[in-house]
Amino acid sequence: MKILVLTDRYEYAIGNIFASTLNKMGHEVQIFDLLTAINKYVRLGKAGRVMQSFIPLEAWIKKGNRELAVVIKEFKPDQIIISGHVQVLYGTMAFAKSILPELKITQFWPDTFINLSQVQLNLVTMVDKLVSYSRASLKIFEQLGFRHVEWMPFAGDVNFLGTSDNSNHDFRYDVTFIGAWRPEREKIMVAAIKNIPDLRYRLVGPNWKRNLNKKEISKYVDDTPILGRAYGDFIRSSKINLNIIDDTNYPAANMRFFEVPV
Repeated sequence: MKILVLTDRYEYAIGNIFASTLNKMGHEVQIFDLLTAINKYVRLGKAGRVMQSFIPLEAWIKKGNRELAVVIKEFKPDQIIISGHVQVLYGTMAFAKSILPELKITQFWPDTFINLSQVQLNLVTMVDKLVSYSRASLKIFEQLGFRHVEWMPFAGDVNFLGTSDNSNHDFRYDVTFIGAWRPEREKIMVAAIKNIPDLRYRLVGPNWKRNLNKKEISKYVDDTPILGRAYGDFIRSSKINLNIIDDTNYPAANMRFFEVPV
């Protein structure tokens, strides 16, 4: 089967994991990085890139989508997988189905409803199947108009996290958390540190120092992003790894729910 995966080329994007797995299963897989295609047409330098992040300009998005349409015409996929926040225009998918009547399109949504945008909703009549990480979201996606909806939970990827022998129990920390700052996460960490101050804590993830309300815990914070094996090594460096689930992720389990035990 010929499968086109729409994702970014970011090494640890879920779409790339799909592509790698499908390749191993014997399918002919091609990845198209629509974000990079769109960014080639962004003008006005840094100001243009910032504007595109917050107020996307459709003219630039259309140019990137035209490149995608040409790839579809040449590759002639049997399946297209749209992974996450990809700015695929419904007109591009309509074009794809007009030249490939047997084409099936799957949308994988790995995020909360809060981050669902009109781009994804516009695809509702083009998508043959929507797959969500949250079982609780399925009925709502059906109400939004998606015809076939399935649940596919996250997992822990050993290839992503790496492995090591922690049998010597040489832990650098007692309690850690890895993930972006959220007010509810800060609240829980402040309570833990206040009530059990003698433990060795470490918080790693974006936007902590910038958003901290309780600056006294900043000494426990590292804003440096860590990915892949470094991410796994950080988890393995601690006796206890907390998973403070974002309020808007509730009641679903996030990836950390699986990554920590793996």
